[in-house]
Amino acid sequence: MTQPFIIWTMRRTGSTTLATVLMEVSPLPLCKHEPFNPDREFGYISQNFYKSQSQDVTGLQKALENDVCKNEILIKHCYEIHNFKFSKALLKVSESAGYKHIFLYRNDEFGRLMSLIVARLTGIWGKKQGSEEYYKKIIAGEIKMDEVEIERFEKDRKLSLIRTQEVLQAFKEEKIIPFWVGYDSLYSASASVKLATWRSLFNFLGFDYNKEVQKRPKFFKEKIDKNSQKSQTVYQYLPNWEELEKRREVCDRDLKDVTANYSNNLVSDQKKDNYENDIKLNVNDDAYKNNNYKTSSVRIETGGAYLQRANKLHRQGEFELAQKNYEKAIEINPNFAWSYCLMAENLVALGQLDKATLNYRKSLEISPNSSYCHQQLEKLSNQLGDRKNN
Repeated sequence: MTQPFIIWTMRRTGSTTLATVLMEVSPLPLCKHEPFNPDREFGYISQNFYKSQSQDVTGLQKALENDVCKNEILIKHCYEIHNFKFSKALLKVSESAGYKHIFLYRNDEFGRLMSLIVARLTGIWGKKQGSEEYYKKIIAGEIKMDEVEIERFEKDRKLSLIRTQEVLQAFKEEKIIPFWVGYDSLYSASASVKLATWRSLFNFLGFDYNKEVQKRPKFFKEKIDKNSQKSQTVYQYLPNWEELEKRREVCDRDLKDVTANYSNNLVSDQKKDNYENDIKLNVNDDAYKNNNYKTSSVRIETGGAYLQRANKLHRQGEFELAQKNYEKAIEINPNFAWSYCLMAENLVALGQLDKATLNYRKSLEISPNSSYCHQQLEKLSNQLGDRKNN
């Protein structure tokens, strides 16, 4: 049986590509990446938690359980942008719900931080925003970048270390061994290492790598053979680049110390000679069983497969077929607010605006704090108003 998964990572680690690939393969329902950001599907959960003076962890866990994990939503979570209470609650609830955990990191921590800085300065976060053309203009001197605030750089660096240490410690306390994978092994290593890493990751999640690649060879080639966004080509054009580069060694060293400390402590509690390689790269089922680590229990199948199929059909413009799948997903699980919201978007594409309105309202009955659904309903109401006026 397919199990849901959660990717634990930080920004600029190649996590968007990884999540896109794994969510394409899984039959379970997906949502936008970093779903707990304020403007995303489950942003209301984090916002309600942070607005509360006491930061009610019990209420947070209930919301995560009922709105997210019970419905087996696939998650990519950038833990450095949330406080530890939130991430720990998510870890506990997702583990109880049978999620598998992937920990994605980048050995080049200095490069990750610099990529984040350039994205902030330029406002360009991906190739679709024209990163290559923009960088060419920087190199040609047509665009000048601002000086980087060293204080902000150091704040980001230290916060990332603290959050990483907290999350890894939480894994240890909960006796969870995530699938441990690095950016380099996925994207920039030799062909044989990349292949072994992707196969191992697919095996961990219960997918057949070769079979999935045969289904969509162009998709996999494009994603797995991806090139970086080349933000490193413009670092030297930052006014205070030399001062920043002096921090490279300490950035990479400190992150390696944190991750190595976690691995060594975890291994020392078990049979180091038998399981050291699994802990560093991946985990097989025997390692879990033999060491009494938590495994996922069997769960009742949900309408996730129909919802996933409906989403794909919607993206392909097959709105009528998508509609049938949305309806089936709701028939199986009528209490999942997000299904109604997605079906409403599909009904808009079909031109059935009144039905779309009803579904947005139904979604808000179940989950009244969804800012995304409120925004879509308001947008549709304005559209209906304009149509009547005309």
